[in-house]
Amino acid sequence: MTKPFEIRTSASDQSVPLVVHLPHDSARVPEPWRSQIQLDDAALGRELLAMTDAHTESLFAPSSLSQGGFAFINRLSRLVFDPERFERDEQEPMAANGMGVVYKRTSNGQPLRRAEFSAAQREEILDRLFRPYAQAFEDLVARIINEHGRCLIIDGHSFPSVPLPYEDSDLDRPDLCLGFDPFHASETLVDALERIGERSGWTVGRNVPFSGSYVPLSRYRSDRRVTSIMIELKRSRYMDERTGEQRNDFDDAVQLIDALTTEVFIEVTDQPASKRPRPEAMWSSESMKLPPRSIRCSPTSPRPHGSSSLPGIRAPEWLRQQRISRLIEYSNPGSARRAILRGRGVPSSPGWEVEESFLALGVPRAVALDLGRSFGQNAVSLGAINRAGKSTRLPNRAIAGVPVDARRPSHQLSTSTILSIINSLSVDSINSEEIP
Repeated sequence: MTKPFEIRTSASDQSVPLVVHLPHDSARVPEPWRSQIQLDDAALGRELLAMTDAHTESLFAPSSLSQGGFAFINRLSRLVFDPERFERDEQEPMAANGMGVVYKRTSNGQPLRRAEFSAAQREEILDRLFRPYAQAFEDLVARIINEHGRCLIIDGHSFPSVPLPYEDSDLDRPDLCLGFDPFHASETLVDALERIGERSGWTVGRNVPFSGSYVPLSRYRSDRRVTSIMIELKRSRYMDERTGEQRNDFDDAVQLIDALTTEVFIEVTDQPASKRPRPEAMWSSESMKLPPRSIRCSPTSPRPHGSSSLPGIRAPEWLRQQRISRLIEYSNPGSARRAILRGRGVPSSPGWEVEESFLALGVPRAVALDLGRSFGQNAVSLGAINRAGKSTRLPNRAIAGVPVDARRPSHQLSTSTILSIINSLSVDSINSEEIP
């Protein structure tokens, strides 16, 4: 028999300590387990539609894989076995509803397995499916920790807009549910994910209507190197719940997951570092592949890219820029996407690492200043049509009116120009003055 799971990896030679877990994406019920279920094909189809977290692989896997992470996917339906249940029914609360590690009842409380289903058959499922699955996930987490010093788990799920009969109908059902255990997910991380969801126009709930997130038992509440966050999407936001087909705006949900995944990686791995001098840099039409019109910037002193207290952990610069891009895109829900031009700074002194940087077009001044503060920048360059830009000094004592805690890590930019914000594509040049 083939493995009940698949571990997808990035095509890149480099990996990052990120794994997306997708336990309920599959609707496959092959033999010999199909014959253990008493439902006819039509009834089984309806139950699978209700219970399957359809399309979660398409939602979650691309972002993790593109960033060098892993996707751990259950290739069998949860009606065969549920990898997120406790093995022993006396430890599993859902066993009272006949929905322990091996389901005996359907979502509406009707018998699922045949009356002759035996304890020996249950043990066979545990031995052939559940235990190898749990061990493989444990091994992957151990491998990631060994290579990177920590592991970040995103537990990807979805839920129906209307509660199933076994679910608590009194609980709110927001568009986006963030599930977590405070031991394995910080308040800072949950706050950041909540902001992204709300800026995207999604309602967000914390541990509502579902709570917690998957962590290998051997590390649960004992190993702080494991960060785990459950992200659940309301199905009506990305699919037709009657047919299971994707909605026309499915890509909006994919982009949200991409933003959340990037945030998880950066929020957990990124740490500040000390300042270093910044040379002059230049944007050119060649570096940006733009028409012959140049945008030059003599930037201010930056704070260089962060480093982590854990060896080998640092968010790549392109991930930082992706995060800022997401924040800009979601800064004004409902508006057209902001234009972001990318290029490379040209250093004027030896030993300075040439880094990617970008120019954001059409971003309101208030948003630009908020972004600069959030990323710990000393200044933001602002420009307008036919008018030279100028550098605006950012106070260090507050971020959006909230006092700064010097002990709390903040995100830094290491681009060759700091955030350069202009109001139109018609600007010929932007200059920022050196800040002492």
